[in-house]
Amino acid sequence: MSTKMPTEILLASQSPRRRELVKLLGYPVQQQAADVDEESIDIPDPVRNVQETAVLKAHTITHTFTPTLRMRTILLAADTTVAVDGKMLNKPLDAADAQRMLRLLRGRPHEVLTGFVLRDMTSKEEVVGVHT
Repeated sequence: MSTKMPTEILLASQSPRRRELVKLLGYPVQQQAADVDEESIDIPDPVRNVQETAVLKAHTITHTFTPTLRMRTILLAADTTVAVDGKMLNKPLDAADAQRMLRLLRGRPHEVLTGFVLRDMTSKEEVVGVHT
């Protein structure tokens, strides 16, 4: 990936917390939500699910992105889930559902998995992975 131009991060997320974390890298951050139906990824394996959801978000943003000659843009798309006993917990429906999930997790081993895509929007080089 070339580093001759100034670099900005395009965060494919509405998450204020993700934006805070990415800003710690010291690059300018633009934020654009990827309008995707996360429920359309019907993969029960949590690792594959978060990775495929991140890829879908990255592809959605890539198709709407207009490159600029003044700045190198690195796209970061991600998806996070919690898994217990190998099964994913979906986003809570409401506060009561969130409390139910927290009770389910209390004292039990579980995983927090984040699938991600980092893509140089000029060269189209990318890294895809999952972090636990």
